Amino acid sequence: MEASGFKVPGPLLLEANLAENWNKFKQKFNLYLEATGTKDATEAKKIAILLTAVGDDGLDIYNAFTYSSTEDKNKLETIIKKFEVQQKTRISLKR
Repeated sequence: MEASGFKVPGPLLLEANLAENWNKFKQKFNLYLEATGTKDATEAKKIAILLTAVGDDGLDIYNAFTYSSTEDKNKLETIIKKFEVQQKTRISLKR
């Protein structure tokens, strides 16, 4: 998927240095939103771009997320936090 000539970043790599891979993916995703003018898009559109970019393994992770009654699953910030917690958990389990 391309918008305004920019290639969507991804997929999220789930091997080797997970923290570094997540940080790079997140940085590229934010740069993509800025470069394509979608930073101010609807939450639904930004989430759709994120889920397209993370790839199949990332989508599997997303599909396993659970939400508390205080978490808004329709907010990009909530989903980003879920991915960050998940990555930290994976790193802890690898040690």
